[in-house]
Order: sequence, then structure tokens, then C-alpha cells
Amino acid sequence: MACLIKPCLSFLTITFRRSRFSRFSVVSAEADNMKNSHHQNLSSSFLALDFETANSNGYSVCQIGIVKVMFGVVTERVSILVKPPTNEYHYYNTKVHGITPMNTRNAPTFDEVWDDISHFFEGQTVVAHNVKFDFTCLAKTLDFYRIPHPKYVKKCTYVIYKKGLKKLCDEFEIHLNHHDALSDAEACAMLYMKHLGL
Repeated sequence: MACLIKPCLSFLTITFRRSRFSRFSVVSAEADNMKNSHHQNLSSSFLALDFETANSNGYSVCQIGIVKVMFGVVTERVSILVKPPTNEYHYYNTKVHGITPMNTRNAPTFDEVWDDISHFFEGQTVVAHNVKFDFTCLAKTLDFYRIPHPKYVKKCTYVIYKKGLKKLCDEFEIHLNHHDALSDAEACAMLYMKHLGL
């Protein structure tokens, strides 16, 4: 596992490059101070999630984007390419997100990465921009691989704002590489933090 450490202002950014996924951990004195201060608020700690799929099947996840927020500060970003069952893609899906069978032919399957990411979900607040899509994908993929479902609280920024993700990002001047799972998850995290007044 190669590790690249890059100091940035008050942050220390550590990038892990693995065969399984890219993980970006951000350690901040601000997050540490917030955790230990009287302003501590568990509602400001949550996970933002986004899935991209290879075809119309909800269990055909081909990319996972995860952004972890602790006490109002982004602490981790995770992007994972996943090989969907049979590695079968529909033309429309590839047109939307740009991921092809070549990109995932050697990628791990969902059940192979679940142990690496399951701790993000259990007992947490999980936020997505479209609960009908993302949480359905999670449930169907877990069922496909016969993996027990974690217990977590669901939140939806689409329900909160009643607007599409791209329109909201334009409105709030949030950077978005739409339909990249990590970028969508990070935008969702920013929108939920705004909703919380952070």
C-alpha cells in the first residue's frame, strides 16, 4: 500500500492507494476541537453516500462514493470501483457516468469490499440525495450477496431541498462532477451540512 502525505494549511491529507479503493483521510485540529468542545453535536456527524450502477438492476453497483463527516468536518473520502455481477453494462448507464466494463473487469465485487466499508454504516446517519435510488441499491446489493443489512438512519437531501443535485450545486456554488459517485457524495454532504447550519 503506497501512502502519499500532503500538508495543506491546517489539514493533513493522507491518500492511500490500494488495489481495492482510493481513500482520502483528512485529519484536522478543528474536528478534534469540535469533538471535545461543549458545541459537540452528534447530528453533525454522518455519512454521505452515492452509488453508480452498470444497468437497470439495483444490485449492479459499479462505483461507491462515501464521505464521512464528523462534528461538521469532512474526515474521510472513499471512492471504490466495483465489478457488478457478470460485469454487464447498459449503454445508457455508461453514457451517464462514463464507467465501462474495462474499468471494472479487474475490480473487486461488492461482497469483497463490504468488510472495508461496513463500519461506515452501522448505527450511523446516512445521507443520500435520492433515497429511493441509493438506499434501494444498497439493500438490493446486500440481498444479492446475502449480506445482513446494517442498522442506520436514512436522510435525503432531495426530500429536504426538493431540487435536483446539479441545480442545487449551481445554486450554492458547490463543485460537482456529476455522476462521479465520490463527487456526488461530497456535494450531498455539503448540502446536508448547510441544512444543519454548519
